[in-house]
Amino acid sequence: MLPDRCVDSKCRDTAVEEELSGLRDGYYIQAECAIIMFDVTSHMTCINYPYWYADLRHRSNVG
Repeated sequence: MLPDRCVDSKCRDTAVEEELSGLRDGYYIQAECAIIMFDVTSHMTCINYPYWYADLRHRSNVG
């Protein structure tokens, strides 16, 4: 809990929007954190998770 502070959060589902993948960069601008959510019951999302993580790190200029 953050006393006297407001936390603004936005959730974007870009999983089915590959043709709009260029828009993802805009979601990362000035972001202070990110959460990658995926369906653990879907084999394909488990396979793709490392690529999404690498993409996030690359686009956010983290280490």
